[in-house]
Amino acid sequence: MFSLLAPDGGTPSAPLKVDFRAILDACAEGVYLVDTRGICRYANAAVGELLGLAVADLIGSNIHEVIHHSRPDGSPLPREECPMYRVAALGGAAQADDEVLWRADGTPVAVDYRSRPLRLNGQLVGAVVTFTDATERRSAVAELAGILATAGDAFVGIEHDGAITGWNAAAESLLGWTASEAIGRPLVETIVPVRLREEYAARLQALHTLEEADMPVGPVEFTAQNKAGGEIAIELTIGRMPWAGAWRFHAFLRDVTERRAMALALETSEMLHRHLAENSGDLMSRHRPDGELLYVSPASLDVLGIAPDELIVRNGRELVHPDDLEWMDHIDVDQIAPGERLEVTFRLRHRDGHWVWVEAVLSVLRDSSGAVSEIQMSTRDITDRQAREAASQQASRLESLGRLSAGLAHEINSPIQYVGDNARFVAGAYEAMHRLLCQYRKLAGAAGSSGFEEHLAAVRALEAALDLDYLKAEVPIALGETLEGIERVATIVRAMKTFSHPGSKEQTAADLNEALAATVTVTRAQVSGVADLRMELAELPPVICDIAELNQAFLNLIVNAADAIEETGRRGVISLSSALDDDEHVSVRISDTGGGIPHDVLPKIFEPFFTTKDVGRGSGQGLPLTRAVVEGHGGTLTVDTRPGSGTTFTIRLPVSGRQQTVTAA
Repeated sequence: MFSLLAPDGGTPSAPLKVDFRAILDACAEGVYLVDTRGICRYANAAVGELLGLAVADLIGSNIHEVIHHSRPDGSPLPREECPMYRVAALGGAAQADDEVLWRADGTPVAVDYRSRPLRLNGQLVGAVVTFTDATERRSAVAELAGILATAGDAFVGIEHDGAITGWNAAAESLLGWTASEAIGRPLVETIVPVRLREEYAARLQALHTLEEADMPVGPVEFTAQNKAGGEIAIELTIGRMPWAGAWRFHAFLRDVTERRAMALALETSEMLHRHLAENSGDLMSRHRPDGELLYVSPASLDVLGIAPDELIVRNGRELVHPDDLEWMDHIDVDQIAPGERLEVTFRLRHRDGHWVWVEAVLSVLRDSSGAVSEIQMSTRDITDRQAREAASQQASRLESLGRLSAGLAHEINSPIQYVGDNARFVAGAYEAMHRLLCQYRKLAGAAGSSGFEEHLAAVRALEAALDLDYLKAEVPIALGETLEGIERVATIVRAMKTFSHPGSKEQTAADLNEALAATVTVTRAQVSGVADLRMELAELPPVICDIAELNQAFLNLIVNAADAIEETGRRGVISLSSALDDDEHVSVRISDTGGGIPHDVLPKIFEPFFTTKDVGRGSGQGLPLTRAVVEGHGGTLTVDTRPGSGTTFTIRLPVSGRQQTVTAA
C-alpha cells in the first residue's frame, strides 16, 4: 500500500491506495515515483538492487541528487536540465537508451529509461520512471558495431521496403557511396546496374515470402554497380529478422572480381598445363601417396612403350627396378615442404622388358589438414644421357691415365729393372752353386780312393772362388727384393685396372681408404716429382657407392693439386684425409700448398671445358665430372681456397649411398 501527496506536497484529500507493491517488487525493471518537486515517493526492490542502494533511504530524498546528478561523461547535471525531472515538474514524456544512473559506490550504470507524467484527477502530481540495466545490450551493440565497422566484408542493412538502413566502412570502400549518402536510398537503385534492376528487385521482394528453412540466402554471386557506374563481381549472403511487424534484411557483400579473374586464370592455366603435359616429351603423372596412378601423359608410350589408359589405376611401384624400389620406399614425402621438390634417378621397366633410366622431379599436394593427398611427377628418359656420361667419364679416366703414362712407365720400369738385375744375380749364383754341387758329388764318389785328396782340393778352391758367405747373405735379399718388385708391379697394374674399368651404375659397399691408397699408387710417380704425399685416414665404415666413379674423382683432384703446386715452381705438399663426420656421412679432403685459385676464376672452375692450364695439360672436364660424380652419389663437393697459400677440396658422402636431392621450386 502507498499514497501520493497532493500537487502542493501536502496530504491528498482522497489518498489513492492500491495493493500492487508485491507485483512491482517482483519486476526486474527498476520503477520509482517522484512528485513534482522530484522527491521520491516510491521505489521498487529492483531500484535498490540495480543501484546498490537501500530503498528506504531513497524514499523522501531528492532522487535526482542521489542517482542522476551527473551526465555520462561525469560532468554535473543540474536538476532543471534533467529530462526525468522535467516530466515530473512540467509534464510531457522522456526516454533514452544512452543514459546512465549512478550507484551508491559512485560508478555509473548504463540504462534505458522511460519517464511518463502521473496525473490525479487530471492534475499533474509527478512522474513514474522505469529503467533497465543496458550494460550488456550496449556492450553487445558496441561490439557488433565495431565488428561491422572493421569487417572486411561490406555490410548493408535493408528496410522491408528496400531502403538502405545500414552501411559500414567496407561498403563505402567497395561501392563508393558514403554511409550518409547511401542510408535511406533504395538498395536496387543504388548498387544494381540498370539492366538488372527489375530482376534483382523481384528477387529482393521474394525474400519476404521465403520459408525460414531457406534463410539465409547465399553465398550467391551477382553483378553490382559502384557509385561511379563500374561493375563489380559480388558474392552476397543475405538474412532477415522480424522488425515492427515486417522484415528487415541484412546483407554481407564481398568483392570476388579478383577471385573470378583468378578462377579464369586457373582454368586457363590448367588448360595450358594439360596441353603442355599432353605434348611434352617428358612423362607427366599424378599419384596417390600409395603410388596408384591417377593421370599419365601420352609420353608414357614413348618412354615405356605403354599407353596411358593401360597405366591408370595401376600402382607405379610395379614398374620400378627392385633395387631402386628398396631405397625409394624409404623416401618420406611428408618431409617435402611446400615449394620444395625432390629429384630422383631410378629405373623403370619398358614394355619389352629392358630397364629405362629416368630422372624425375616430385612435388606434393596437401589437403586441408596438411596431409599429403597427391604426388606429382615429371619424368625424363635419361638412358642415352647416362651412356654419354659414362663414356665421358671413361674418356676423362683414360685422359688422366694418358697424362700419367710416363710416370706409370717409370713406376713399373724401376721395379722391373731391379727384378731383372736380381734375377740375373740369382741365376749366376745358381750356376756357381751347381758347379760346387757337382764337385761335392765327385768328392763323395772318390771317398776311400787315391783321387780323394785331389777332389777335396778342387772343392776347397771352388768354395774360395765363389765366396759362399757372400752368396748365403745376398741371395735371400735378392729374392726378397724380386718378390717385392713383382708385388709393386702387380699393385700398379691393379690400380690401373681400377681406373680404366668403365664402372657400373650399381652401388655396392666399398672401402674409401683403400680407394684413396690406390689413387695415390697411380699418381705417385707424377706427384712425387713436385710434392710430398701425406695421408691421414680415419677408420671408416663401408660406403655404398660406385667406387670406380669415386676413384676417378679422387684422381682428378690429386692431379689438379700436383699441377697447382708445379705452377708455383717450388716443392709442396698434397694432403689426403678421411673422416667420419657423423653416423650418416663421411668426408674426404684433398689439400695442396699451391698458389690457390684467384677469386675471379673461382666461380668458373666447375664449368665444362673451362681450364687455366696450357694446351695439352687439361680438357676442363675434370672438375665438372668430379662434381657430377659426387652429386650423383647424393654428396657435396666444396672448395676452400687461399690465393698464394693453397686449396682444399672436400667431398662429403652419405654412408648409405645415393640420396635424392631436395630443392626449392
